[in-house]
Amino acid sequence: ARGFRAISVDVTTPDVQAAGLCVVRVIVPGLYPNAPAAFPFLGGRRLYEEPAALGWLPAPLTEADLVRVPLPHT
Repeated sequence: ARGFRAISVDVTTPDVQAAGLCVVRVIVPGLYPNAPAAFPFLGGRRLYEEPAALGWLPAPLTEADLVRVPLPHT
């Protein structure tokens, strides 16, 4: 995503490293977390403002505009 910076941290434990593998945690502040569909993350501004900024919609969305039923992963 444009304008966002990923932060990564190597959290590999010695036993995993000995097996030739690595484990990395990555977060991107400002993007949305991977939440269960039953408990969507509705905070932040990007969800509401980005469609209008991209020209997909004439105005930013409101929470009432979001279609939450049916759940997207059912």
